[in-house]
Amino acid sequence: MTNAEMTGRVATTLAGRILSALSPSHDRPFLLGPGTTLTRHDFLARVAARQRQLREQGIGPGSRLLVLAGDDSGFWADLVAVWGLGAVAAPASGSLEARRLEPLIELVDPQAVIGVRPAVLPANRVWLPEPNPGVPSTPIAERNPDGLAAILFTSGSTGLAKAVETDDRALLANVDATLERVGLDEGDVLFIAIPFNFFSAILHFLAASLRGAAFHADPRRLVGAELYLALEQSNATCFGGAPGQLRWIADCAAERPVPLRWVLSSGDHLPVDVIRRLRANLPKTDILTVYGMTELGGRFCILDPAMVDAHMGSVGTPIRGLGYRILDDAGRPAPAGTEGEVCAFGETVMRGYRRNADATSRTLTVDGLRTGDLGYVDAQGLLRLTGRADDVFKCQGQKVSTALIAQALMETGLFSDVAVLGWDDPHLGTVPRVFYVLAGAGRLDQA
Repeated sequence: MTNAEMTGRVATTLAGRILSALSPSHDRPFLLGPGTTLTRHDFLARVAARQRQLREQGIGPGSRLLVLAGDDSGFWADLVAVWGLGAVAAPASGSLEARRLEPLIELVDPQAVIGVRPAVLPANRVWLPEPNPGVPSTPIAERNPDGLAAILFTSGSTGLAKAVETDDRALLANVDATLERVGLDEGDVLFIAIPFNFFSAILHFLAASLRGAAFHADPRRLVGAELYLALEQSNATCFGGAPGQLRWIADCAAERPVPLRWVLSSGDHLPVDVIRRLRANLPKTDILTVYGMTELGGRFCILDPAMVDAHMGSVGTPIRGLGYRILDDAGRPAPAGTEGEVCAFGETVMRGYRRNADATSRTLTVDGLRTGDLGYVDAQGLLRLTGRADDVFKCQGQKVSTALIAQALMETGLFSDVAVLGWDDPHLGTVPRVFYVLAGAGRLDQA
């Protein structure tokens, strides 16, 4: 194979793109975290060392590996090493108990387990500890002929683990399309405080890698002022996290604002009251409202920050390569402005759920991927989510949305958090029930 052929081959794989982006002439810090500072050279050396070890074990294109995440930054090198060998990575938490880990091992059927030492390991499996650096070498980027890159665990709305099979091409396309809508530069520092195995954390890592930005990742479950202090100490220019984390940032910024270029919310609906708090306390920070799903390769829709003030509550429009249609209860296209289920289609849709043909056939239909989310298209052509199909129930003959109740309660300013669900009352039937945390030290007069 000529150098030109190899360059073209590497450039079209996820690992090849990462390795190319992290190999410039300068060598500034790339991976940061509690007690961690790795330059690009350091990181690539860890990738190469893991690849040497895996190849000695016969790992290559198409092999499946369970990658267990802990607090160590080696998790990120493991992911790139696996993808660079054309193998398939199945990220999971390294703190799982045996009863929760065993079903994942059975589902993935991995050739090896790497990362944190697992709580249980069947006799026919091998665990490989982090290797010593050894003789310096260059990481490689091979292609998996089958194209499969990741097996990503998601509980969905049932609470039962499902494994999403996603292509290398789909992951790369999704991150590229996201970066077209999210400004991230080589001089940025992207901070997250999310368990490393979460798909959202992996997407942030991929975005930072492909743009050559510094990636400051903290796997601890930081709450309130703890999160804000870590954010300040990171010298971050960008932050990605869940709506609850953005609420804490907005509250703490009232006293000590941080110079963030943008904050990105994903993983759940970003409440309007949080957007207003961010606007008031961090007026120069762009707010990126993102709607995504593991089954769609990551990100799905993004609301342009310039439209946030006029269109709070919307999730915007799809990224390049994805689209959607709104279907009514009969499975027909719903008129504009009418609520229905969001069905997605496009080039980054998953292959299916591993070893779960029934769930795959229910989710992947002729109309697209059924998200289970309800929404409508507003007059500006923006998607607005109204809840989950499984969060809507009949209460004394009327449809009730738990998401709308939660939003209305949060907008009163009385609560710091609420959860609403349908509850079976012996006299009234199904009724909404609210679990709440009061804001401040006040008391609630339920009347």
